[in-house]
Parts: sequence; C-alpha cells; structure tokens
Amino acid sequence: MKKKIISLLFILSLTAIISVIIVEGVTTNNTTATTTWMFQLMPKPTIYNPTNPTTTPTASTKSDLEVKVAKLEAKVSINQAKVTQVTVKSKSKKKINVTWKKINKAKGYEVQVSRKKNFKKPVYDKFTKKTKLTIKKLKSKKTYFVRVRAYATYQDVNNNVQNVYGSWSKKTGKKIKVK
Repeated sequence: MKKKIISLLFILSLTAIISVIIVEGVTTNNTTATTTWMFQLMPKPTIYNPTNPTTTPTASTKSDLEVKVAKLEAKVSINQAKVTQVTVKSKSKKKINVTWKKINKAKGYEVQVSRKKNFKKPVYDKFTKKTKLTIKKLKSKKTYFVRVRAYATYQDVNNNVQNVYGSWSKKTGKKIKVK
C-alpha cells in the first residue's frame, strides 16, 4: 500500500507546474557568460486581486497540490480502516455502553443511535475521540440501532480543518434492547 501512495504522490508532483529559472552570469574582463538552469516544482503563486477579496495574501495558505496530497492521504488511510468489533451492552435502565476497536490513523469517531435501522432520524449523533462511550437518556424496553465510523482530517487551502469519513461499522447498525 505504501508503494501505491508513493506512486500517487509522484504522479501528483509531476502534474505540478514546473518553473524554470534562468540565471545568467555577467561578462567582465573577457570571461565567458555562464547560464545556470534550475528546475523546481512550484505551484502558481497567488496574486493579490483587490477586486476579489478571496485571494488575500496570507503567509499560511497552502497550494492546491499540497491540499490534494493531504486529502488523498487522509482518504487512503481512513478508507483502509473500518471500525470493527463494535459491542453494545445495556446493563442498567435507560443507558447503553458502546465500545469498538481503536484505529491508529483515525482522529476521531462518529457514533449514531437510532430507533430505526435506516438511521433516518438518529436520537444520538456525536463525535468523540474515545473508543468507549456511555449513552444515557434512552427509553427503557425499546430497541435501538448503533453504528460507528472513523474520520481523518486534513487542512484545506485556507488552513481550515476538513474531515474525511470512513465507512460505517455495519449498514444497519448493531441492534440492542435497552433495559
């Protein structure tokens, strides 16, 4: 898998704009002029346009290529990691305990609890960084469905954090009857 990532990064780097900088030497006292060629992989510079405020110059903006690479790395890492070993238990009234196996490349998890197995109207939808969760204030003697998915993050051009989601633990979720 590392070979695939490296080859994808190589292909993306080839699609970047290659700029050529020519530095010419100065001729003085019968010395010959020399020309030096330097090849660099550089993105197009962002030019400040006063009529378009979205292109304001900032020191911390990233190039489109860097964002695409970061997004691709996040997608590849999170798509390989599916949340497994989800266990749901109800040991006391109006509560359920949910646990799952940790994923190393995940920044966090999204947990949904619903009364219906198609999850149209979830009664609980939260983000967490933990792998154990206690969900309270559920109705006793009712059946619920629980599903979990992992997410990874990357930063876009304006350094805003964006999430990339993996697949859900199970399409219909784990079924549990609350005590």
